[in-house]
Amino acid sequence: MKKLTTAIIILLVFNMTAKAQSKLVTLDSYFNDEHRKNAEGALESYHYKWEETDNNGFSILADVFKKHGAALT
Repeated sequence: MKKLTTAIIILLVFNMTAKAQSKLVTLDSYFNDEHRKNAEGALESYHYKWEETDNNGFSILADVFKKHGAALT
């Protein structure tokens, strides 16, 4: 978790100081790619996602990146 947080902070600083016109911030799901069944019974990925608003997600960081003109994937 500490390495992941450090990596995200580095990406945040890099993207805020980058001179490139288009900025892209990516989360990969290689580690902690956890799934659960949704209401329809289909599996969905839910852990460490941009849109997660609880303690498992990065919605606050996503808002910061978007505010500075970055696209998220």
